[in-house]
Amino acid sequence: RTKATDVIAKYIKPESHATVMAKTGARGSIANLAQVMGLVGQQTVKSRVGFVLTSGRPRKGFRERALSYFKRGDLRLEARGFVKSGYMDGLNPAEFVFHAMTSRESLVDKGRRTEDSGYFYRRVANSLKDIYVEYDGTVRDSQGRIIQFAFGGDGMDPVKLFKGEPVNLKKIVKELVSPKKTGGLSKKKIKELVKAAELPEYLADLLYEAKATQKEVEAVIKEVKKRLEAAKVEVLTPIGIISAQSIAEPTTQMVLRTFHAPGVLAMDVTHGVERFKELVFYVSTSTPTMTIYLKPEYAKDKRKAESAAKKLREVKVKDLLKEYGIDNLAFSLELTLDEERMADSDVDLEELVNFLKKAVKGIKGTIEVKGDNRLSISMIEAAKRERPYLTLRQWTQRVLEKRIRGIEGIDRVWVEATDEGEFVIKTRGSNLKEVVKLDFVDPTRTITNDCKEIFEVLGVEAARACILNELTRILNEQGLEVDQRYVSLVADAMTHTGKPTPLSLQASGVPSGFFSEMKTPLSKMAYEWVYHVVLNTARKGEDNPIMGPLDALIMGQTPPVGTGRVEVRWDWSKTEHLLREEVT
Repeated sequence: RTKATDVIAKYIKPESHATVMAKTGARGSIANLAQVMGLVGQQTVKSRVGFVLTSGRPRKGFRERALSYFKRGDLRLEARGFVKSGYMDGLNPAEFVFHAMTSRESLVDKGRRTEDSGYFYRRVANSLKDIYVEYDGTVRDSQGRIIQFAFGGDGMDPVKLFKGEPVNLKKIVKELVSPKKTGGLSKKKIKELVKAAELPEYLADLLYEAKATQKEVEAVIKEVKKRLEAAKVEVLTPIGIISAQSIAEPTTQMVLRTFHAPGVLAMDVTHGVERFKELVFYVSTSTPTMTIYLKPEYAKDKRKAESAAKKLREVKVKDLLKEYGIDNLAFSLELTLDEERMADSDVDLEELVNFLKKAVKGIKGTIEVKGDNRLSISMIEAAKRERPYLTLRQWTQRVLEKRIRGIEGIDRVWVEATDEGEFVIKTRGSNLKEVVKLDFVDPTRTITNDCKEIFEVLGVEAARACILNELTRILNEQGLEVDQRYVSLVADAMTHTGKPTPLSLQASGVPSGFFSEMKTPLSKMAYEWVYHVVLNTARKGEDNPIMGPLDALIMGQTPPVGTGRVEVRWDWSKTEHLLREEVT
């Protein structure tokens, strides 16, 4: 569907009404046009596996098929929710059912997630509300801890920027440099002046092309510096609450836009909101994935890349079975092997039997081969236990979950070609620590979307980059423009202590993460879980200095942000002689 979008964007008439609406942002997008004129694409639905809720293709829950419309064992894309038709041509009956499944899910999400996104905003706002810009340009919290040395890295206020840049250099050069055909300073001299002023080299090129004189160059540099200074964020600005608003508001837009891209795999909007919460609250990633880059000899050869991918996929005993059963009378586990799965996993019967002999050694089991595709594992030792049948079921699960080969946590792999013609391995599941050890993997470029794992393997700076990149990616996927400076403040607020800290409370109500380390008792109580906070505060004998805006409001004082933080200080060095004269 992504390729169809690219083709339609390339060939559609720019003056058509639909294109104008999409490109101006009035309504819809090019992706919507691709669904109308091209194909709707792969549909996704939520499903529960055990206690885990995942989002993916419709499951084969009706006797090894997603719908009774298809034959059992049908492996075609259409049988698992791929809609190859577009809205203009119309959907066939099976496609219509798959699309209705995801549309229903989108409508439910639209009503259910809106309040959830509101609570998400409240939690983020409470975490960042006392972060402000100090007089020295640093970004600090109410306790004086430094979050950033300059807001967003450059100290600029996004409100004052022109297309993301603090100064429109072309406009300034055009205003201050008079047009002329000849003359002007040499390129070398202009570069020296621009470099001395610590301005971008691009400005020197503009001045040289405009044939600026020495006086004009100096005037332009002065004006640029003046506008750069004016574009900086104001001192004492409560930048934390502004950043929280700028990031949390688009999450509501994600919810409200859910119906416009229902169930499409590449634009699973509900998952976008959930992913946002996973990152900011620093919980386990529900859908971890990896992009594994390979060494040159593997990256250029698709067969070698596919062979390497097979070594990554985790293969358990249960993955090779067509079915299994427990014989309660004989205390045995009967396994029926699936020959296609075994061939796909490159596991033969002899290798499996040898593996199972080692696997069942701890339970003193014996293995009997019955034909080409049946095995019987005797677990007679279970009969000697106090609860024999429960033990038999527990041992059965232990055998089925044994890993034969591959890397733990990676249950699916596939090879993709990049735009540069390089083959990379994509995975469902992640285990960065083990993957980077492999000989054929390029560890310098291999990445995962699991920020917790990145912190454990690469440290806090890499985890901060992961949080920042993932938040930015989610916003960009939905076409929501949020300045990078606001996003970076959230990432820095979470990681400035040396380890990623969630912007949330524990489920038990005991303050944790950002709340326990950064907030005073009064501000914790103002958020929620008053009883637990009062109890813990009283037990520990904590004090509560009135430093943050919420503490001040509760006590009836002026919040120490903005003009409320301005103080008048006496310069004793300039008035000391007056005091001495008075004493004399």
